Amino acid sequence: MATNTENQPNSQLTLYDPSNSPLVVREANLILTKQESEFVEARLTFCVELELYLRIDTQALFNLKPDVRTSLTGDEFQPNFDIQISASLKPDLLPLLLEITNVENLTSTSQQQLSVPLESISQTKTESSESPIHPLLATESWLGLSVQQIQASKTTGYRTLWSYINPIALSATNPNGEEIAQGIANFFQDMVGENLDGIAEDFSTQTIEALSNLFQELYVEPSQEASQESTAESSIFDTMLEFFTQDDWSFVKVEGEPALQLAIEGNNGRWNCYAEANESQQQMVFYSLCPINAPASKRQALAEFLTRINYGTIIGNFELDMEDGQIRYKTSIDVEGATLTFAQIKNLVYTNVRMMDEHLPGIMSVINRNLSSNEAITIQETLPSFDKNGQSADVKDSQEVAAPLPDNFEEKPLDTSQQEAATPSHQSSVQKQQQKPGIKTDVMSLLTPEETASFENAMQSALAGQIRTAKSLLAQIKSQFLAKKGNGEQIFAEANYLFQRSNLTPAVINELNGFDKALLTELQKHIPIFVDPNLPGKTVKIHYDVNEDMVSHIYLKVSARTVVQDIKSRLQTLKIMHHYWRLAERIRLLIEAVKQQGEPRVGSKAKAALVELQKLFSSIDARLQQFATGSLTPKLEIEALIEIGQLTEQLPVYEQVLKDVGYL
Repeated sequence: MATNTENQPNSQLTLYDPSNSPLVVREANLILTKQESEFVEARLTFCVELELYLRIDTQALFNLKPDVRTSLTGDEFQPNFDIQISASLKPDLLPLLLEITNVENLTSTSQQQLSVPLESISQTKTESSESPIHPLLATESWLGLSVQQIQASKTTGYRTLWSYINPIALSATNPNGEEIAQGIANFFQDMVGENLDGIAEDFSTQTIEALSNLFQELYVEPSQEASQESTAESSIFDTMLEFFTQDDWSFVKVEGEPALQLAIEGNNGRWNCYAEANESQQQMVFYSLCPINAPASKRQALAEFLTRINYGTIIGNFELDMEDGQIRYKTSIDVEGATLTFAQIKNLVYTNVRMMDEHLPGIMSVINRNLSSNEAITIQETLPSFDKNGQSADVKDSQEVAAPLPDNFEEKPLDTSQQEAATPSHQSSVQKQQQKPGIKTDVMSLLTPEETASFENAMQSALAGQIRTAKSLLAQIKSQFLAKKGNGEQIFAEANYLFQRSNLTPAVINELNGFDKALLTELQKHIPIFVDPNLPGKTVKIHYDVNEDMVSHIYLKVSARTVVQDIKSRLQTLKIMHHYWRLAERIRLLIEAVKQQGEPRVGSKAKAALVELQKLFSSIDARLQQFATGSLTPKLEIEALIEIGQLTEQLPVYEQVLKDVGYL
């Protein structure tokens, strides 16, 4: 529970603006807020006359920038009444205040007055000769929370963004990103009501950048810097472990070894990978293991094939064990005397899996088709592979093949949750599906006519509003599949997903899967939630489809253990993505209207509008990828809300241009 400790200094206090010009304020009062044994906020309130306030207002002192204020709640400020300002000390400066305060006395009881008046700080010397003003007396060290004036019969004033954020959430020792994001969302909601489209041009780019920079100082940057690179004291294994965790891979620790087992699925097959740390040599090694071993009769031909591939390869190389036929691709790095970074690991890993995916067809051709090394290389050049960033352009379905393990590893197969989730979520779970999903023939081929009919009956019941009947039918079908040997549960899950996507509306899907209360009413109509038993823990993954380069659907995949509260943690992200999706739909309709009348001539207003609309879509597409694959930071949310408003303002302009030239 938080307690307050008050200090009432003399009636006047001298503060200083960025040019070191003094501001004399009256009735200053300082309140320290303590959360358990930790001080989390210093709040200063003081009074000024209208003339001084106008200076504060004009110069945006105390971070009272116009763009971070709510609207004035009453009439304009009047000259006959004092104006009270409340401000909170930036969290990173709180230790400075505690250094010159009798902390021992403050922590000895729940409430007591400060023993050191705030104005005495002016007598404290700073370490920098260039800045003789103590930071605690600088106006820019304080975040203005509210400004109000009690007039004859009413009160007028405004709040700022900073008052919407719990200072405890900004605590340097334990920043809370969710509370910060929620505070920002509440601020903008109060600013524009339910309609975010009105944000538009009310916010300057300069202020957006200032907000972003400030949040980087208060919250974003420290945590990001700490996560981007391991410290010198961190072990290779710890850094490696942190990378695969943050990059959203699923993996298994190899018992007794500083190594991880992972699975990957590319365009041309599935295989296991191993990441190994050698602490004594300060090295990291990453292996992709070919899913089959080369038989003895093929090893000589395969050795020639791999030698041809290795020649000229800069990062990594293929290896072939001539004793047992094991094939693997190896990449490694030596960081002795330096620090292993996430960028280095990513280059190591993604180069590795791209090379295995690219050359796997050639390896299989040498083994299975009696091709020469030259013929195998010619064949594989016509096949798809990972792009230059290691991202597969289209992950295809394939049967899993058990990969042989290195001699020094103990077999520890990945469970079914690893098969899809082992690929990073931003590489597989947010794949752009170029066609509207339909029933896949490879799944359908595994269903009997009776099973297909049962699925169709369940879907018809759901469409008719008979959800309980549909759930009962699906439970019966699932039981039948579970009774089968092999991957019956996997087949049921894939078939159920495909039948639902092809036959049901998002609202019906959510009700059928038990998530009809997870989203807001508007989102329920557009964003379906599917259960994927392959996902581990309480995973919530955001996906979206692209059809003809246009965003067509946003949907969620969640694990079997996911509950409504887990989904609600992504609600703000989904709301923003839905706003972007609505904008994309408007753009799609405009572009289609133009193209139906033929391509506009180069240099015409219609052509210029069409080009700009296509650029807007590209911007939306980039944002959707960003939100689907990353976390919603305060900085990102601010930028998105502003951008939504700006895009909303721009669309009517292009609509009018197209109307004027007869395209609408």
